[in-house]
Amino acid sequence: MTENHPTGPITIAVWSPGWHKLDQSLELGQTERFWFFSNPETSKHEEIQLGHSHDHESAEQNGNKISAGATLYFFNQLRAEKGTSQVRSAKVVGIGHKELGQLRQIDTNGMDYIFVAMDGTEYVVNAEEEPGQLYDDETNISDWKFEVLLADVSDPLKELV
Repeated sequence: MTENHPTGPITIAVWSPGWHKLDQSLELGQTERFWFFSNPETSKHEEIQLGHSHDHESAEQNGNKISAGATLYFFNQLRAEKGTSQVRSAKVVGIGHKELGQLRQIDTNGMDYIFVAMDGTEYVVNAEEEPGQLYDDETNISDWKFEVLLADVSDPLKELV
């Protein structure tokens, strides 16, 4: 799904971790070539609760639930199968989560993933021994799927085998 944004059309993508350093890092304003699943069916994602407060045509009014709104799914190696990924160039203009809110960064470059909120709060999450376990015992995240808003999304640059 695409919608208008001050920078142009926006594409909604889903980022769902495979943990174990299998995922792509994201940061607001980042323009890069990203890997996506070629076919959303191969991503094995189900309906998700999204963290952005804006309305979408396919959103239900209560809960901001979107099932068909996402058109791209970030690739991770956990769900990799031959011929299931492609590369596209895009700019990250939003990262949202239903419980953590708006984020500025997802850092996957270590044994722990770091999710950085807009106010600078860092959520450090185990990505190896207990994937998805926050080190902050007071916060309990039930679903680690994120909505990512992308601008300037190219057509597939390459289909990967």
